[in-house]
Amino acid sequence: MPKEAFDDQSDLELIDRCRNGDEAALDLLMKKYNDLIRMLSTRWYLPGGSRDDMIQVGRLGLVDAIESYDKSKGTRFSSFAYTVINRRMGNEAEAAGRKKHEPLNNFVSIDSDSAEEYANDPLFTVCTSPEQNYIDLEATKEMKASIEESLSDFENKVFNELLAGKSYKDIATEYDKSEKTIDNAIQRIRRKAKEALKAK
Repeated sequence: MPKEAFDDQSDLELIDRCRNGDEAALDLLMKKYNDLIRMLSTRWYLPGGSRDDMIQVGRLGLVDAIESYDKSKGTRFSSFAYTVINRRMGNEAEAAGRKKHEPLNNFVSIDSDSAEEYANDPLFTVCTSPEQNYIDLEATKEMKASIEESLSDFENKVFNELLAGKSYKDIATEYDKSEKTIDNAIQRIRRKAKEALKAK
């Protein structure tokens, strides 16, 4: 059946067709909800991503809505889709925000006391807007600079390799050192980082 034949069909009919593997019906629902997805994408900021990435997340949210919608609950599909798409975008933005801060968070989360101490610091909150991200980014830069000032040249190298996501083994190979040497350097970095941040 051509796509045009679906134009006057209800969401429920299209959902049933989608669940039976009808790609044309899915394509029509994607087009029908494209404006909603694009509108919702402007409400969320995705650290490390673009608006197009968030639009793609929204499309996946629409697929989630199609697969999980239960008409017996009496909710209109359009309302249900709005909720599911928005939630999927929010979860994605939240996860990306956590991932972005993970390397530096690992340095301050040395023990339960330090974790509690920084729990309310805006540096470790999830970023959901470009404005908040700018503030967050500046705080991250300031934090990193404060730590680096207290480190030796070698410790700075190790610190930046860790922030780049390298493992102890990779760093040891890079600088022709034993893993124990790298581990000792990291312990010194953690201690100095904690002291530097407490002094701020």
